[in-house]
Amino acid sequence: MKRLIFILLSYLIYYLIRALAATWRVTHIGQDRRELDRAHILACWHQNALHGIFVQNGVKKYAAMVSRSYDGELVAASLRRLGHHPVRGSSTRGGQEAAGTMLEALLAGIPSAITIDGPKGPVFEVHFGVMSLARQANCPIIPYSVYPEKFWSVNSWDKFRIPKPFTRVFVDYGEPIQIPDGTFKKQYPEYASRLKEALHAGEAKIISELIV
Repeated sequence: MKRLIFILLSYLIYYLIRALAATWRVTHIGQDRRELDRAHILACWHQNALHGIFVQNGVKKYAAMVSRSYDGELVAASLRRLGHHPVRGSSTRGGQEAAGTMLEALLAGIPSAITIDGPKGPVFEVHFGVMSLARQANCPIIPYSVYPEKFWSVNSWDKFRIPKPFTRVFVDYGEPIQIPDGTFKKQYPEYASRLKEALHAGEAKIISELIV
């Protein structure tokens, strides 16, 4: 019975979000990196995960890290229906195994998507695992700012955003950040700072476009 309820709920959530996403108008700011022809890590804040992955629908198929919680399984079900590859695990549970799977995907040429402050924060603080993954796979990290003009904000640790129907969703891809082979863990904060600044700059650029 629980399995049936889960299946019905997962389908309901998927089709509701799919219908909502169909109304969004996507606008790219600056260089469009959707057609990047090599493996890469698309990095965004957890609060932008929902529209961030739906904006990529029909563009590329990503390996995306999803927590092993019940809520995570609902997210994973939707990702599978979109053609993406959910990898179960997080920085708090099953992270090492999930990172290994993500690395295998990147080495096979499959790009990955990571919410770099998830699954539980602190908000806007980059977890260093993304640097380790990028270094081992020798692939760039792409700062991915994706901002809806109008949205609901959930009362959660990250103020999770749900774009409203028919709103514009703006996308900005920052300059790739490459973690050189031989980089030590003590150097990760430097790259984390660069990634954090790039994401904030991308959102600021989008907001300035809205004001104009």
